[in-house]
Amino acid sequence: MISQKTAYDIACAHQEIEKAQKLLDKVKEAVDRRKQPDIRDAFGYSQGGLQLGVPSGENSTRLYMVEWSLCVPVLTAHIGHMRAKLAALNEVARSELDCSEATHA
Repeated sequence: MISQKTAYDIACAHQEIEKAQKLLDKVKEAVDRRKQPDIRDAFGYSQGGLQLGVPSGENSTRLYMVEWSLCVPVLTAHIGHMRAKLAALNEVARSELDCSEATHA
């Protein structure tokens, strides 16, 4: 049986890839047309760039207005990293299944 933690980590990786891919598609489309992406915050205000930072705590730091053109390579690298993590998690799940089958055989 796959552990709850492994299953959760796999689900989170899939969700992160999906979100990043949707954002990347929007940004790429706009950048290719040399336009600013129409991405809005929770209040409906158009954003001039993305934010990058550590959201809270004593060491919180945030960059505002990260240029859209910089977002493409960052999002692409993030998706690649998450896919590699997912591949590793798939191997963990496969190992957990093999161990589970061996103990029940």
